[in-house]
Amino acid sequence: MGGAALDPGSPARGDSGSSFLAEYREQVEAQDAGAVEVVRKRFMNDDQYVGGWKNGKPSGSGRYVWADGSSYEGEWLHGLKHGRGRYAWGSGATYDGEWMDGCMQGVGTHTSPDGTRYEGSWVKDVKHGLGRKDYPNGDTFEGLWRNGMSDGPGRYQWADGSEYSGEWHAGEMSGHGTFVWANGDRYDGEWRDSHEHGHGIFTWADTSVYDGEWRDGVKHGRGIFYPAGVGPNKAQRSKDANRAKRLAKGRSVAAAAGSARGQAAGGAGGAEGQQQQQEQQQQRRRRRQGGGGGSGDADGSGGMTSDGGVRSDGSATSDGGVTSDGGAASTDDDDDAGAGAGPTSSRARPAPRPSDA
Repeated sequence: MGGAALDPGSPARGDSGSSFLAEYREQVEAQDAGAVEVVRKRFMNDDQYVGGWKNGKPSGSGRYVWADGSSYEGEWLHGLKHGRGRYAWGSGATYDGEWMDGCMQGVGTHTSPDGTRYEGSWVKDVKHGLGRKDYPNGDTFEGLWRNGMSDGPGRYQWADGSEYSGEWHAGEMSGHGTFVWANGDRYDGEWRDSHEHGHGIFTWADTSVYDGEWRDGVKHGRGIFYPAGVGPNKAQRSKDANRAKRLAKGRSVAAAAGSARGQAAGGAGGAEGQQQQQEQQQQRRRRRQGGGGGSGDADGSGGMTSDGGVRSDGSATSDGGVTSDGGAASTDDDDDAGAGAGPTSSRARPAPRPSDA
């Protein structure tokens, strides 16, 4: 039987000799002695195997050392690595964990020669599921993996203290997430291909705030900029928005009430004018008959009182002019000007690394 038929790896040298056999004899004999025999084999290609053997293949516990120096020590089934075991490559990389049908599958730890270490779930030799990866420069990623790349919710921490927590897709920050830079800057919002993209709120360390639209990592579209010490925080902005809605609703109610009062006053003035007009006609008839009396023009005209002009048009209170337009704080022109005047968010961010796993 040749080693290549099992699972050749790449360089790492194992032990040889009679101790090889003694090391496994006790383990294998504990298995079904009638079905599995203990063997020590050296193949024509210089591969070596010591351990359980059944139907011409490794079975049970055993250690296989390839001629190129790679080695596997653990459980076997029908000639394939299956169960718990440790594989060592000649490069210095190792995997210690679960196997199925010759593949890394289940939970295990892979360590690279440069110190990169992944501990988590595997499916058919690739990272898949929940796992944590530590990089030699001090960066770490913990979250979900799919087909060898970060995909789903996860958190990446850079060695300089920066951190991203949110959604990932194919190794890139994509979806909704929060990035906090080491200097205190912060972005909460939508991402695409590791850039701010969509709606998001950027808060600088000096408390300046930009709340608006982004495209490929830069402010693009509608947004509001709040200078440091002036703009409210997110909670306060929400309170202000609710307060503005309540005030607008109150002004609408007041305007409707003012209009109703004006109409009522106009109606009352009209009735009074009709009565005064009748009195004037009676006075004229008396004068024609020789009687005397005042003209009553000033009192009977009903001009300022009954025409409903000043009181019923609601001009000073309900026209929505100075009071209800929201002033300079909420005009679109001011928002756009502010967004262009603030600090830039294009400072260099630590490059995400999960995609090169």
